[in-house]
Amino acid sequence: MEDDEDFDDYMWLENIGKGSGGANTVCKVKHLTQNKTYALKKILIDVNDKEQTKKNGTEISIFQSLNHKYIIKYYDSFIKNPYLCIIMEYAAGGDLQHIIKHYIKQQKQIPESQVSKFLFDYI
Repeated sequence: MEDDEDFDDYMWLENIGKGSGGANTVCKVKHLTQNKTYALKKILIDVNDKEQTKKNGTEISIFQSLNHKYIIKYYDSFIKNPYLCIIMEYAAGGDLQHIIKHYIKQQKQIPESQVSKFLFDYI
């Protein structure tokens, strides 16, 4: 996604991630009327591929059903050919994968207290 692309009510701000294979991207966007920042996951799709359409529907259903303070929240989705766009919560500090990579790069273990917080703080 680039800054000159039109994605409905969202303005592109910057790319923040890339899926395996490079076809899918995640970018930071701003909703034009709400003035809120979100993450937009852009998935290249073939609307004629029924199996892929089913998998995409399953992914969206899973996103919609999750409600936990340590799981990225789903807000909306739409198709902007040839992409399925999923609007999600923007995590300014990064996601769990980002944290894990940080500790690996530092050659340190994630503190047990932090792991416990991620796994058990909701109880």
